[in-house]
Amino acid sequence: MVFEDIVRMDGTFNGKITSKDTLIVGESAHIEADISVGTLILSGRFKGQVTANVRVELRAPAQVEGSINTPSLVVEEGVLMNSTVSMGPAQPLATADIPE
Repeated sequence: MVFEDIVRMDGTFNGKITSKDTLIVGESAHIEADISVGTLILSGRFKGQVTANVRVELRAPAQVEGSINTPSLVVEEGVLMNSTVSMGPAQPLATADIPE
């Protein structure tokens, strides 16, 4: 899935998600994916890899398994996180992944 504006997901998704904007994953969502976005706000269940060039916010009752790469990470109390975290300067998204 590729998008250009803010998107909210509340269902089940398997695959790849790419955007320069914000992805909001609601409490009822079950996502298994490789995600490359500007900002990720996660409250549901997630398994996979995340690259967020701006920020990742993990909000309770989120459950996260996988890897997170972002320059800014916020984790609320009550989040279950079994992840590898890499933090550093923002990396540009590969423009080949985003249609014009």
